[in-house]
Amino acid sequence: MTHLSEVTTSPRFSSDLSFTYDGYEPSEEGLREALTSTGNGYFCTRGFSEWEDADGIHYPGTYAHGAYNRETTIMGGVPVLNEDLVNLPNWAVMKLRIGGGEVVRLDHVDLVSYHHHYDVSEAIVTRTLRFRDLSGRQTMLESRRFVSMADMHQAGLEWVITPENWSGPVEIVTALDGRVTNSGVARYQQLEGRHLEPVLPRTFGPDAMGLIARTRQSRIYLAAAARTRVYQEQSRLDVCREL
Repeated sequence: MTHLSEVTTSPRFSSDLSFTYDGYEPSEEGLREALTSTGNGYFCTRGFSEWEDADGIHYPGTYAHGAYNRETTIMGGVPVLNEDLVNLPNWAVMKLRIGGGEVVRLDHVDLVSYHHHYDVSEAIVTRTLRFRDLSGRQTMLESRRFVSMADMHQAGLEWVITPENWSGPVEIVTALDGRVTNSGVARYQQLEGRHLEPVLPRTFGPDAMGLIARTRQSRIYLAAAARTRVYQEQSRLDVCREL
């Protein structure tokens, strides 16, 4: 279970157009994800944790201008039509596995410290957490993410992993997830939330992958691609990869 000795639900504001949440509070995570969203006028991504799946606490979400879809739900024998801004394939999936164990989840580790920071002037979302897993290994993970203003189709995600009392193998799991649904609003839970269908997954070499999906009714095609590279200090590493 997640444990923190101190939890602060209100953010700390700085004079440099930034604010920080100190401590992890599951009941506040949905609001924090919304308030730390980054976008460029074309698409926007919520400030969710990359290593968490959608559940009652976390809600990965990316949305593009004009990407709507209509679906019909039968409620009490009556068809109900709803039109939603579609939750697009999740480009920011990144998970950590240490020593062949399960992927790291916040509710499966002891959190020593946790900071969720949003630099408004630079539009960068940062998380810095120090945690101990069930084997007593203590790790610091620093995550930085942005949506580009220079190129409206690009975004970037960086992790810095520091083992503090152990050495051993680590595995990074990245993905383009087209299984996402519109399920983050409680009052719409009974409405049909599946707006996407996959069309074509493919790879572009050892470090890149792509996914084409489309909306089910409006037939908007959505293409995403991701490249993952691993560095030690400033040198790029040639690592073992599996698809």
